[in-house]
Amino acid sequence: MSRVSDADLDQLDRFLAEYRVPPSLGAQARASLLKRVHRHVLAGLQVQACFLASARAGTSTISGTIVDPSSESVSHLNEGFADLVGVLGCLVHGLYKPSNMLLRGSVENFVRGLAGLSSLEARETKSVYRLFELAAKEPPFLAASVNDFLSLQQVYGDLCLHVHSATPDHRGGAHHLSVYMRQDTAKMRSVVLAVERASRAMLSILVRSDRRLYTGCSPRVRDLLDEVLPSGVRLVALGATSHL
Repeated sequence: MSRVSDADLDQLDRFLAEYRVPPSLGAQARASLLKRVHRHVLAGLQVQACFLASARAGTSTISGTIVDPSSESVSHLNEGFADLVGVLGCLVHGLYKPSNMLLRGSVENFVRGLAGLSSLEARETKSVYRLFELAAKEPPFLAASVNDFLSLQQVYGDLCLHVHSATPDHRGGAHHLSVYMRQDTAKMRSVVLAVERASRAMLSILVRSDRRLYTGCSPRVRDLLDEVLPSGVRLVALGATSHL
């Protein structure tokens, strides 16, 4: 390698050797934000686990459609929750633009997975615009879930601004790794708010589509979901009301 490359690689080695995630992210505000996003990611993983267990047992239905656990749609749903874990990992290390990109991927995978249960075109289309157009007609996103579906569309559109560096506010401009991986409470808060909005919509849609994703969980998991799901959705799951 050239001397310039060698010298820069040495600096990278030193940076990595000294790199540490600050305890509690180094500030009470960021620790609180991390706690909030962790709650939503964990809730999503618990619902995913319940969903997969019932699918493998042959008892899972989403808006009346029997779920095949080996299907491409379930694979997309799984990836949607995996992307949420990636968002949490990025936030821990101050990687805010990648976290927005992963959250956008989570929303797309979730919509593709649910819509694809009954729509071959939704599973295969390469156009996200067309995907949302198709999903708007699919049972999981209709009736009481329409507003949550529209919320997911809005979140996705907002995240596209970050991915495409639409304005100066959506550009990081960091050309050094030590600057790129730097904690920023305001940027972290923006991502956390988007995660909460997307997660709440996704879990609400899933629970309305199959109440057992709430009622079939252990009491400890339901306690967690009670902190994330709107009260109206919990009432629907418990059979107290048929609409929001």
